[in-house]
Amino acid sequence: MKNETYLGIKGHVICIDPVTGQERWRRPLKGGHLTTLNVMEETIIAHTKGELFGLRRSTGEILWCNPLTGLGYGNCIIASNDPNTDVVIAAQQQDASGAGAGAY
Repeated sequence: MKNETYLGIKGHVICIDPVTGQERWRRPLKGGHLTTLNVMEETIIAHTKGELFGLRRSTGEILWCNPLTGLGYGNCIIASNDPNTDVVIAAQQQDASGAGAGAY
């Protein structure tokens, strides 16, 4: 599958068909508001609630989990030096009222 869109949202990774908008698969991970993704050729790397997960890109199957012991639950930016990698960087910003302003 080369024609897909991935969402990282509230501790889930979701694969969407960008033509039809239909959900292909959904993988719940851990509860969390921010889920950061790095989409590689065969694997999706996802971070949520202090843990890092490797998912099979075609099915969403969890291949591995790294609890990132001692690093807490902060936001995570995932980067890669693989030229075939799509990086999605998500960050929460606070507006003046303290409400979340969105994700990038």
